[in-house]
Amino acid sequence: MSRSTRMPGARRATITLCIGSAILSGFACKPDTGMEPSAVSEPPTQLTSSSSLPLEFQQVTAGGYHSCGITLDSQAYCWGANTFGQLGDGTTVERIRPVPVAGGLRFRQLEAGDEYTCGLTLEDRAFCWGFNSTGVLGDGTTVQRPRPVRVAGTLRFIQISTGVYHTCGITSTHLAYCWGENLYGEVGDGTVGVNRLLPVLVAGGRRFRQVSAARGPHSCAVTASDRAYCWGLNTNGQLGTGNRLQSITPIRVASQLFFTQITTGGDYTCALINIGRAYCWGSNNGGQLGDGTGGDHIKPYPVAGKRLFRSVASRGVHTCGVTLWNVGYCWSFNFYGQAGDGTTIDRLAPVRVVGGLQFSQVVAAQGSHTCGLTIDHLAYCWGWNGHGQLGDGTTENQLTPVAVVGPS
Repeated sequence: MSRSTRMPGARRATITLCIGSAILSGFACKPDTGMEPSAVSEPPTQLTSSSSLPLEFQQVTAGGYHSCGITLDSQAYCWGANTFGQLGDGTTVERIRPVPVAGGLRFRQLEAGDEYTCGLTLEDRAFCWGFNSTGVLGDGTTVQRPRPVRVAGTLRFIQISTGVYHTCGITSTHLAYCWGENLYGEVGDGTVGVNRLLPVLVAGGRRFRQVSAARGPHSCAVTASDRAYCWGLNTNGQLGTGNRLQSITPIRVASQLFFTQITTGGDYTCALINIGRAYCWGSNNGGQLGDGTGGDHIKPYPVAGKRLFRSVASRGVHTCGVTLWNVGYCWSFNFYGQAGDGTTIDRLAPVRVVGGLQFSQVVAAQGSHTCGLTIDHLAYCWGWNGHGQLGDGTTENQLTPVAVVGPS
């Protein structure tokens, strides 16, 4: 299996869209009459938790073996594997329930990478912790950090995205910066083969409003004018340029579509256009593109069905999204139940997450689990749970959503 599609364990992701509303709004979209009414009429399944006081979150994120979330009062919690300190609690002890990130920082965004985590504080400062052998933490070193360390420099960020071996962010001036491994030009500064331990400016000087660092060695971003650009490795067409040629600087995705959000998987990419339709391109050996075929596409290709999404998340080897009706759907590899449909059958097209929950966010992990946030601020996770990354107080795999319990 290639580096970008490895099973969990390889050391080698969410912007929300509401039609007619601002990006990054915290409220649910109003239903659109083009969506199936059954998506909201099914009564929620009562999923029990072993804790009577679960945390209330405003955002969740899922990494390779760990997950994290931001509570309503902007505190960060993480759970799951902690070999490299990716939980940020100052230890390397595995946790099957949420633990607070050390340092008392208040966050507005968290992104869990494969074995590290980054976040933006309320003051737009970037902090990272965990695995750092390729410089993904951006502190100028390759030292593992079990507590948050500030990304070096004076940049202020409005968005950050973590991969496996590289990280990217958008500054307050809407410029893209990346750092970490650069074997295939994935940091986008026009060089190749030189790791970057500090943030470097992505070449071209374009103004971006969102960026996504892939689990594989590529990156993509959306400009302020809703055009998509990608850079890095392109063996499977993940840059969406209509060919398989590598690019060490941003190159425009071959489409006249206007994109509102972009998200990168291992060796594929997905995006939303301005009416909420999802498109994907790149490798499709497990149904990552959701088109029902299993064949690769080197240009944007529509996801099967006529659902309108307000967010999509492609991280490792599967993709998930939330419709305008707050219904969760997932597709692609499902060997641990990460699709949340109660099976372990790979899905070539979107399948509905069971349980009747209404989601504001569903995020596919770098590895083989998924987490979601309901409209009433409760976190649920499903899929592989070997390190407690589902946060339900166990290490048992789950084929359907289980509630994240409160801290011990």
